[in-house]
Amino acid sequence: MSKIKINEIESLSSNGDLDLIPNGTGVVEIGNDETDGTLQLNSSASSSKVKIKAPPSTAAQDYTLILPDNQIAQDKYLQVASVTGSGSTAVGQLQYATVATPNVNLDGSAVTTGSLDSARLPTPLSATSGLAFKHVSTYTVQATSGGVHEFDIMGFEEDSVYRLITNKWYNGGNQADRLAVTFYDQSGTWLNWSISTYYDTVAWFDYLGNPSYYSRNNQQSEAQIYSNQYGNNYGQIAFIADITTGSAANPEAAGIHFMAHEPNNYQAYRAYTNVVIRGQQYAKAIGGLKFKNNAGYTFAVGSQMSLYKYVET
Repeated sequence: MSKIKINEIESLSSNGDLDLIPNGTGVVEIGNDETDGTLQLNSSASSSKVKIKAPPSTAAQDYTLILPDNQIAQDKYLQVASVTGSGSTAVGQLQYATVATPNVNLDGSAVTTGSLDSARLPTPLSATSGLAFKHVSTYTVQATSGGVHEFDIMGFEEDSVYRLITNKWYNGGNQADRLAVTFYDQSGTWLNWSISTYYDTVAWFDYLGNPSYYSRNNQQSEAQIYSNQYGNNYGQIAFIADITTGSAANPEAAGIHFMAHEPNNYQAYRAYTNVVIRGQQYAKAIGGLKFKNNAGYTFAVGSQMSLYKYVET
């Protein structure tokens, strides 16, 4: 194959075109002995230079692209509309196509793995979607000098419903078997015996191997939840308590319903205890709870209670 070595070719006539016309099905090839073939397009003053370059030999690509056969238009994108053949005979037809603007409201129906940032979730979660309880706080007994024999759970909102859950609460031994509870009002005042506030309770007990019985106690200084009726052991207790806080307009709605289970093998029991502030003259909306060991013993480290609020809307 003969070669012509030349630096520049210029058309014979002014403003004349320069045609490169291969014979038959031949093509105009642009190659380089040292690098990949490159076609460079220069501006009139050669201050702008744009190159179209072949992929490297290692890519082993051999295909043909046909420029779009439809009308160019604003905001269109180049798209491979069709491909005929394969390998060295592959021919791709380009076209100007429209790409729809992505919808920011993503459809997550196909998402089956991964995690969602909590900042993307609505707060509070909708109860109408079945997400009725919102975690408020968790109290855990920590190791302290002298131990913990009482603690408070505060921040209850007026005219609301809460659920308190524990499945690992441990009282002290030697018949210190009761978890006592008293209330705070919405102002944070502790409603104890010294300010003439009393509690009425109605309890039903069902012991393993013993008849069930019912008890009613009026004008108590505190309500008591039993963990081991017969004492002499460290008593574990699991309970769920539903709390209705009441309101200034309807303070008598305030109260707690405990559903307790003590898992000791031979002394297991179920108990349901309703606690209210006694009488209309003492009734207050609940703003918090105080729990303590009835005999002053400390609670076991690691004992835990979690508070959830029922979300209505």
